[in-house]
Amino acid sequence: MPELIFLGTGASTGVPILSCNCDICKATDPYNKRLRSSVLIRSNSTNVIIDTSPDFRAQCLREKVDHIDAIFLTHSHTDHILGLEDVRSFAFTSNKPIPIYCNLPTLLEIKNIFPHIFEKTKSNSNLPTLNILEVKDVSQVGKLYFSSLQLIHGLSYCTGYKVGNLAYLVDVNFIPQKTMERLWKIENLIIDATQFESHFNHFSVMQVIEVARELHAKKTYITHIDHSISHNRDSEKLPQGFQFAYDGLKIIFSLQE
Repeated sequence: MPELIFLGTGASTGVPILSCNCDICKATDPYNKRLRSSVLIRSNSTNVIIDTSPDFRAQCLREKVDHIDAIFLTHSHTDHILGLEDVRSFAFTSNKPIPIYCNLPTLLEIKNIFPHIFEKTKSNSNLPTLNILEVKDVSQVGKLYFSSLQLIHGLSYCTGYKVGNLAYLVDVNFIPQKTMERLWKIENLIIDATQFESHFNHFSVMQVIEVARELHAKKTYITHIDHSISHNRDSEKLPQGFQFAYDGLKIIFSLQE
């Protein structure tokens, strides 16, 4: 059975936050230690990463990731892409190009942010090849099929991904109707709710509960969490079928929709 592993479940600053002395940032509870949000999807010998956070190297070492077959990016905010620098190590080892899928605005921004990776010159011709590609409605990696889902993140678009009976939606505060229809009765919904309070760019916990109930999602995992949420204390506030994700959590899912 394929599985999804949460490499990180934190918001853009991670938890603990540098220089913060709040109770959660000072706590020793491992469930409140959150690297920046990213996941690994494994099926047989296929490894696919969604988002390469600034903590990407540490995350891969923790989960003993020895190869990557493809990467899907949700958008170009730095907490979701800066780990691309470390992806090159996997390309060196495999000696083959690693495809990176994203929407067109993200593709253009990535090439601008990392010109030394994607623009081959004599001075950097020894760099491994990372192929950045515009994501399709459905993209195949091994026996995995990733459907792209348009989301709204503040004033910009973001891409969610659906594979089998699982969907991964981060950095989102509005889901267009067409995307809602494609998520109807999703078995495993992984979705961003940074805090309980309302936020301009992200769903709140209560908004996620409303969305998941509208979709009739069977199980909902909340990720991209900031330091205002304590895993053990606040888990009691969630209704049945909802769970705060944590770093290292594994989900077994089906490739059948």
